[in-house]
Amino acid sequence: MKISDRIINIILVVIVGLTICFFINKLDSNDKEDAEIKIMEAATSNSNSYKIVYKGNGATSGSMSSHTCKTNSKCTIKSNSFKKTGYTFAGWTTNSNGKSDGYKWTGWSGKWTFTNGKKGIKNNQLTLYAMWKKNDYVITSDSKYKKYPTKVLCESNTLKYRILNYNGQFLVLVWVKDPSTQLNNALASSNAKGVATAETMLSKEIKNNNYNKKCLVAVNSSFFGNETAWGGVTIHKGKVVRNTGKSSTSTIGINKNGKLTQYNKVSAKELVNNGVRNTFAASSLASIDSTRLLSNRTQICQLDKNNFVIYSGYGTVKGPAAEITSLTGCKNVYNLDGGGSRKLYYQTKSSGLKRLFGGGRKIPEMLYFAEQ
Repeated sequence: MKISDRIINIILVVIVGLTICFFINKLDSNDKEDAEIKIMEAATSNSNSYKIVYKGNGATSGSMSSHTCKTNSKCTIKSNSFKKTGYTFAGWTTNSNGKSDGYKWTGWSGKWTFTNGKKGIKNNQLTLYAMWKKNDYVITSDSKYKKYPTKVLCESNTLKYRILNYNGQFLVLVWVKDPSTQLNNALASSNAKGVATAETMLSKEIKNNNYNKKCLVAVNSSFFGNETAWGGVTIHKGKVVRNTGKSSTSTIGINKNGKLTQYNKVSAKELVNNGVRNTFAASSLASIDSTRLLSNRTQICQLDKNNFVIYSGYGTVKGPAAEITSLTGCKNVYNLDGGGSRKLYYQTKSSGLKRLFGGGRKIPEMLYFAEQ
């Protein structure tokens, strides 16, 4: 373009601008404001460059840089590099609340022909937020679990569990749809007194609740013997079967919100009002690397409402327990009984009740997850 042509173009732009300003000034205040807005929109809509920004939207790690797409040029929406613990990436959205917008930006690639006001683009910028889908259970194909052989796997719509051979011990990963009704206790007797074998207690539960050929996994839950030694309250499937006053320091239960909680000196009425349907005997909640933790013990950890981890092993606390923290995300556990009381039983859709670990010592109760 010649210099003279450039000068002519500049003069024309100035004339057009002055003409627009003249007519705008003739408008009343409301019309004037509308005209200015439309002019700005027209100016930005004709822009040749659009910035693409990526937001993790609650991501726990990862980062992504922005880039630019130019009109009529090829452009590709980046693949996700963010991660969120316990969640799987579900695509991109222009909604900051993480809900789908229907624009289908995920994996898009092609000639950029979009302008402001189209497909969530504003002010020459497209901001994409990660959508996340909560993992329904901790049983994953994640490589961190692959070095531990699977001993047992059972999956249903309401209960899924995987038992791993964890360095010669056992790690149980459990997803349960409704822990408030599917995490139950099996008692030695109807009044929660005395002791019995694990087979006796679990076989009775399976028969009475039609659990035959359904997913079920169970461990011991009596901490240092029979809870009756301290008195306390026992609730079984919503019914108070033993009430000697108030709960002892060893009483834990699933409340109406599905949270495994310790109840110390709480009355049976208060427990029921909290929606507790089953109680269990365990020590107080402790940090997984605390010296309070003992070796040769069964421990249970609740990762979130639906995900639990059970560890049944011999190893010392500083070692396996530390690895469990990094492997599963468990930070706090309840100690269940150990020694000769340690037991691990399971049932699948194709098998009856089987013992994976545990001797014949009689105990007062078992803790189990069962398919509904």
